[in-house]
Amino acid sequence: MLWSQCGSNDFFFKLVKNGKMNLVVGPAVILIMKLFGARVTVIIGSVLTFLGILLSGFAPNVYVLYITFGFLAGRLCIFC
Repeated sequence: MLWSQCGSNDFFFKLVKNGKMNLVVGPAVILIMKLFGARVTVIIGSVLTFLGILLSGFAPNVYVLYITFGFLAGRLCIFC
């Protein structure tokens, strides 16, 4: 599905809902692991997951909650 065929929100939520964000984040994780090693990658993942959970407590609406908890905490835990 092309970005121009649907609204930006629809495209983002379909990616998150179908679990395709792991396929987007995966190459970045491999690159960071090759550059810095496994220990630094796990530390980055832990910090990003913590920030996602912390920021989701301050979400004013459900869309911000999708981004903070769904993406930061949910999808970026692939770093761990």
